[in-house]
Amino acid sequence: DMGVGSDAALAAAHLARSLLAQGRTEEAEALAGGAARSAGQGLKAAIAWRSVRARLRAEAGDADSAVAMAEEAVALARDTDLLLDHADAWTALADVRAAAGDRPGATAARVEADRLYRVKGSTVHGAPPERSVDTPVEPERDPSSADQVENMASRRTRDIVARFMADGPDAV
Repeated sequence: DMGVGSDAALAAAHLARSLLAQGRTEEAEALAGGAARSAGQGLKAAIAWRSVRARLRAEAGDADSAVAMAEEAVALARDTDLLLDHADAWTALADVRAAAGDRPGATAARVEADRLYRVKGSTVHGAPPERSVDTPVEPERDPSSADQVENMASRRTRDIVARFMADGPDAV
């Protein structure tokens, strides 16, 4: 079924991706698991949680499972009009193939992701044409040193995440 559970699952998957980027693997795994359990028929959520779980598996050293999970995300997105989600799935596949040592496969996946980002007209996604998976991207600043925003939205978000983590998707 689609609805609040699917929306919560999508939000959880996106948050899990952000937590993983910060090196907060355990929290990312918990949220990705919650997203997987509550995604229902939500296609966007299903693509997103698989992409995150693929990266988590790659980080854990389970290359075969990581690639298979990322390929599932790509397959789910393939016949949809969800170009950004499809491109994000290809990006996850590029990342896990690179982690597995498959440079040609990673580069091919990156090229397809960038193509889809361009088709969509995205100006913030994808790599510049001269970048390959072998070229590391240096962050402009350490994400862990980012200023914390304290406002009603950030407090509400922390509350929702805490309830989701404690009681599952029905709590939110």
